[in-house]
Amino acid sequence: MLFYIQMRWEARGLSHDELMKLELKETENAAASLPKGMKVIGIWKVASQHRVIVIVDVESAEILDRHTMLTLPMRGHLEYEQVWALCDYDKFAGDLTKYVTGLNTEQKAG
Repeated sequence: MLFYIQMRWEARGLSHDELMKLELKETENAAASLPKGMKVIGIWKVASQHRVIVIVDVESAEILDRHTMLTLPMRGHLEYEQVWALCDYDKFAGDLTKYVTGLNTEQKAG
């Protein structure tokens, strides 16, 4: 299951330099600390903001929750602004085709 995650660095109690050192630790450990069943599709830093956007492919929401809440080095300094489960648009288009076809059938019968 794909997830869009938008998070902001929360620097409360940290100097800018301490925050950057912690972020470097997060970056260095990111690939090694991924749990089984999770793959990072992409990570983007928002220009001029303490904000990061990530797309991950995860077997379950529980794996994502466990990783973000318990294992990330920055876990106490991340505010998750958005976490959205993403659906494949082609599958939706197939469902949409079936739905509209059913509507057309009902209209002809009615």
